[in-house]
Amino acid sequence: MSQPSRENDEPGTAGRTPPAGSAPAPAPALPPSAHQAVTFLELFFDLVWVFAISQLSEHLLEHQTWRGAGQTLVMALAMFVIWSFTAYESTMVLARKDEARWVVLAVMAGGLVMNASISGAFEDAPWAFVVPLVLIQVGRSAMTRAHDVYASLRRHRVSMIIWAVVSAVPWSLGALAEPEHRLFWWLAAVVIDVVGMWSGHPVPGRRHRDFSEVRFDVEHQVERCRLFLIICLGEGVLTTGRSIAAGPQDPARLAAGLAAFAVLVGVWYLFFGTGTDEVDARLVAEHGELAMGRLATNGQQVLVIGLIAFAVSTEIIVDEPHEPLTAPAAALLAGGIVICLVAFWGFLALLTGRRLWPPLAAGAAGLGAVVAVCWAAALPGILVMAATAVCLAGTGMWYKRDAADAMRAMSA
Repeated sequence: MSQPSRENDEPGTAGRTPPAGSAPAPAPALPPSAHQAVTFLELFFDLVWVFAISQLSEHLLEHQTWRGAGQTLVMALAMFVIWSFTAYESTMVLARKDEARWVVLAVMAGGLVMNASISGAFEDAPWAFVVPLVLIQVGRSAMTRAHDVYASLRRHRVSMIIWAVVSAVPWSLGALAEPEHRLFWWLAAVVIDVVGMWSGHPVPGRRHRDFSEVRFDVEHQVERCRLFLIICLGEGVLTTGRSIAAGPQDPARLAAGLAAFAVLVGVWYLFFGTGTDEVDARLVAEHGELAMGRLATNGQQVLVIGLIAFAVSTEIIVDEPHEPLTAPAAALLAGGIVICLVAFWGFLALLTGRRLWPPLAAGAAGLGAVVAVCWAAALPGILVMAATAVCLAGTGMWYKRDAADAMRAMSA
């Protein structure tokens, strides 16, 4: 994996000396097809959304009900729609042109306000969540359109704005509604946003999109998604560390925290320690740059939702390691890791055509069964977390062997 750019975050400026007495010339924009390492600006941008993940975890921890889970899911999807579009557009143009980078900073400012209001979005602060969201969705596309290199993308921005305006209606109606009815309006709004993203924002009467001219730096986008996932795993480490810090002298709390850390290591190994670079190269060659970039970005959303659920289960279990596992904690623990495994399975199935990945299928089923049995037997949370770590370690090692066999079969 290539490293983030180190040359003042500006591509193509190394070794350039401006004439005496003149201002330095701006760096020329890289074309969308030229590879550029992930920039410091993009990593800076991601910090706002890691803050959102922390806020979402806190909201779910305080509302361990089906309604609370639905509220967390709606806000998480809204957050990831914004992150996905901005990450995609920064790969194409926003991180490649000096005069366009302020758009990323503007989205950061709006996102900071939006994410800070997560805890009150379904109570007394709905507009603090909705107003930045709508302004970002409409404004980012409008501002990016002025910097697009391809005519097809400039046309597509208009369709994106139309969809954003349509979804703004249920977002606004939900903010006006009573808190108990807000979830249904906002669910409708986020469904519009997600469907628009996955379908390419079709608009009746407008020319069918043709992106045949578009060249895309898929290596940059995939690297961006991986770095964001690493940051999200880091948030899981912070959550675990905070839980241990509440009583590091307690051996049971310490052991439960280390077991949770082992689960995070297992997730890291599955996604980063099993030859993923070779898989990526083959998938890009077979399916194309845009398809690979789109699936990597969309799959990221599902993975992080799973990590949010796991982080909440970690706080519950590490705080009371001797207590029998509660039903919400069991659902969050098993559901979080199973979501990650199933999302990875679906990503590989879509891009390789190989429908069945036995390690991931068996890992998801086995882990769910183990947690369910432990919950039924009223075993303490510390033992359940340790069993989860063992299951995930076995899944990762089996997947590494299976992936190597699959790559050899594809080469034959």
